[in-house]
Amino acid sequence: SIAQMAWDTVVIMGVAGCGKSTVAEELSKRLQWTMLEGDRLHPIENIEKMKKGIPLNDSDRFPWLRSIRHEIGLHGSIIVSCSALKKSYREILCEDRRCLFVFLDVSKEELMNRLTTRSSHFFPSVLLDSQLSTLERPSNDETSLTITVSPSTSVTSVVDQIVENINTQFIHQKHR
Repeated sequence: SIAQMAWDTVVIMGVAGCGKSTVAEELSKRLQWTMLEGDRLHPIENIEKMKKGIPLNDSDRFPWLRSIRHEIGLHGSIIVSCSALKKSYREILCEDRRCLFVFLDVSKEELMNRLTTRSSHFFPSVLLDSQLSTLERPSNDETSLTITVSPSTSVTSVVDQIVENINTQFIHQKHR
């Protein structure tokens, strides 16, 4: 695929409840790339803290991000689901990699609805505000390319948008 030549890492990012894991799974099937679920690498202390409604801070997140970065390095092409809330976090994840970040931009109301109706995840809805206040929306001054998608439609159509965006971005980069 065209996308495989431009990037070796695609990070599906955003706050809790935006659909990172679902979109990353579908995109990894579509591109036939390995998928890494960032939440699976949280140390038990982080999970316990979040379950108690205590927001994570940088010192909680940096070791977790470094373990994700280590895992990324074990693969040629990989799709990663990770909140990647701050620019500094994104820099850790993409050190020495050609990364594309896909920011899933979902309204606070929709996020709250999703978080209060899901039962299979450790993240409580009470922490949504802390994630939203930590979020540094991706900007043009970042070294990695970012595309923003508002996943208000089906997962398939969101993945279609991402693939279309990836291919368009690749064509633009090739002609620079």
